[in-house]
Amino acid sequence: MFKRLKISSIFSLIAFAIFLALLYFSIDYRILELNETFSATIGCDGCFKRSIALHDLLFFGVVLLLTALSFVIRVWFVSIALRLLSSVLLIGYWADVFIMREFFTRLNLADVKRYGTEPSLVLRHIENTGLLEIYGPYTALMIAGATFALLMPARGFSSLYKLACVFALVMIGASFFVKPTSYVHDWGLVNYVQSNMAAGVSEPYSTEREVISLAEHNKARTQLACRGESPMAGKNIILLILESWSPYQSELLSGIRDWTPHLDKLAKDNTYFTQMYASGFSTNEGLMSLLAGNAFLSPIKSFHAVRPFETAWKQERTLPLYLSEAGYHTRFITNGNLKFSHKGKWLNHIGFDQVDGHDLPLFTNSGQRRLHFDAVPDALLYEAALQHARSADQPYFMVLENVSTHHPYIQPETLERSQELVFRYMDNTVANFYEALEGINFFENGVLMIVSDHRAMIPMTKHEIDIFGRAAASRIPAIIVEKGRAPTRIDRPVHQSDLVTSFAACNSDSPRSWFHEKGDQDACLFHARGDSRDVIDVFCPAGHGSIVLAGENSRFRDSEGLSEDMKQALLDEVAYKRIVGDYQHAKYLESR
Repeated sequence: MFKRLKISSIFSLIAFAIFLALLYFSIDYRILELNETFSATIGCDGCFKRSIALHDLLFFGVVLLLTALSFVIRVWFVSIALRLLSSVLLIGYWADVFIMREFFTRLNLADVKRYGTEPSLVLRHIENTGLLEIYGPYTALMIAGATFALLMPARGFSSLYKLACVFALVMIGASFFVKPTSYVHDWGLVNYVQSNMAAGVSEPYSTEREVISLAEHNKARTQLACRGESPMAGKNIILLILESWSPYQSELLSGIRDWTPHLDKLAKDNTYFTQMYASGFSTNEGLMSLLAGNAFLSPIKSFHAVRPFETAWKQERTLPLYLSEAGYHTRFITNGNLKFSHKGKWLNHIGFDQVDGHDLPLFTNSGQRRLHFDAVPDALLYEAALQHARSADQPYFMVLENVSTHHPYIQPETLERSQELVFRYMDNTVANFYEALEGINFFENGVLMIVSDHRAMIPMTKHEIDIFGRAAASRIPAIIVEKGRAPTRIDRPVHQSDLVTSFAACNSDSPRSWFHEKGDQDACLFHARGDSRDVIDVFCPAGHGSIVLAGENSRFRDSEGLSEDMKQALLDEVAYKRIVGDYQHAKYLESR
């Protein structure tokens, strides 16, 4: 009996040791990954180890306390519940580090909700990236060890487990007194629980401000008159939206990489923008801005409560509606799955005459392997566009959205995982598409606009930040190809959302134009950050800054060149846009 008790106590101690080992390897893994990410940015290896450890002190103190209590309390179901809770917290911790490494963003409940409804896409991502082969054995070993530690009854060594509880309480207490050094990228250093608890974006504005904002909106709406108009004089229009196309890939725009030589040449031979800004960090936000004119997406609620394309439903002024009014047939084609985040439903809703995705017969009958988002290679997307261009019997506006350059950066022909190879593939296929358009004389009566949806979701390098500063997260390339247009480099700031009003003839509310000097060139530009969901960057001719959202307590975190009056005006403008956006979305929900 004594021997059996002693053996069971040893097994219990081993189970506790497994939990401690998981705690150690968890913090070590995060320090390793984040140190590589942020230390490279500032050129200081190891500078963030202490800061990360202090940010995680409270988290690991709580996890250790839960684990130690599960060995002190000998009631089986209570013990299991405590260990389960600590295990779930650790799983979230590892997932957060992995997502940070892969996408340069944090584990967010909104993203879990969005991708959790599409398990097939997640499984395809795991399959395409070979993650199962790489991490499978380690994961299986960890699961086996964790299962053993989870189910092993607590026996003996009660003094040791109680001491661990005391140590955990000391860690928790110390976390309230020992604070890490503040850093501009603290969004990436705080523990993931704190990251998800950031509530500034959901802080409401005062009732008085809401009443004033909605009154201003209704007044502006009754006074505004817009009609469809094509500044291209009836020419066929193709808008090519390239996934994750970014300045750092271009020798012309940054000098950092030379992965897009064909696009660079196309830019130099035509019209290209050096200060084009994206509204946000995702494809959906890019589409909302380019096609519906949304300046940025930031509803007054937690991001896990935001619905797909929120604030961009039931829009009266969209690009397909304008051009339909001007006599165009409007079509959207992507090689990706349109069911994801209700993209197909939204595109039909905003006025496209025809919407095609991964199930287009040309794609289905091709026999080509499908990768992320059920997408065939981009080359087939361009073939679908050429088929339309050859057979069109009326002026058309065609939007093409590629997928092959989406993370995880798998070259669709060789299946090699390489960011460089993927963007070189993008460059080559766009060049082939351009040559094919020339071959069918498209440019005799057509214009090709090429723009990115957002900067690639990978860490910004020190070189990028040195070149672009605050704009490194939001600057994107854009090109206009039109016969008879002299090669032009446009250095003035332009935003994705300006495209809608560039095509609209309005008696007011007409900001910058993609095509010519028009409207209020002094208007400021906005970018909702993906790395810190409570922050909106703003860029004005006079200067720039970053707004931290907190309802009536919203403030500038930092700024350069902006007067106090200008900063207050920008805070008011952001509040107005957010309040009106929420109001319009509420009206849409009521009308369904």
